[in-house]
Amino acid sequence: MTLLPGADGTPAADDYFPGMLRPCGIGSVISATLLVYRGDVFGESGTRPSTVADIFDVERFPGSRALRRTPRVNLEWALLADGVPESGIYAALDTDAGLDRAFAKLDTIRDSIVWWDGGEEPFEKRVGEVFRFSLHAGVAARADERNKPERLCCYISRPAVSERRLSLTRNGNVRYRLKTPYRGGTTHVMFGPRDLIARLPPCRAAPQTGLFD
Repeated sequence: MTLLPGADGTPAADDYFPGMLRPCGIGSVISATLLVYRGDVFGESGTRPSTVADIFDVERFPGSRALRRTPRVNLEWALLADGVPESGIYAALDTDAGLDRAFAKLDTIRDSIVWWDGGEEPFEKRVGEVFRFSLHAGVAARADERNKPERLCCYISRPAVSERRLSLTRNGNVRYRLKTPYRGGTTHVMFGPRDLIARLPPCRAAPQTGLFD
């Protein structure tokens, strides 16, 4: 896969965060998981959770917590709550001791956890049963955001590659026009036809992963 430089000669790689360029794909979506709570449980003047550590504080904040059934995010949160600085999270998770520490912290709230699996499940099944829970930022919508469900449907039904932005060059290569130019000015990425076909099947997007945008 060849990334063209910007108009000023800036390498296309300069437009990406570390780890976004892969041998068979480009990370183009940065997602988030939110920690939210039910306001009615705490009242107008009650103390409310405000940090990740509060999720693990069952003395100050008793009750159920709904967390996604995955090590992603939960292990990071556990180490943050246990005092590991943000800059040292992944170095810690790269060791057996760090993993043991994260799971030990999760064990402290084991009896208070209600696990969820699908992106909508906190709303569909758990919101009335738990006081606080995690969920994808993209599925959160306030009561006054009437256009949010439509935008969510359009987003989740989009294809991995937009055919409207694919074209052939004179020498037979495939040119893909980016929806938004990179900071360095890059507007297209180029592939050989066979290279593109060979890369698409093994890079088929997982439910939460976009290949190109």
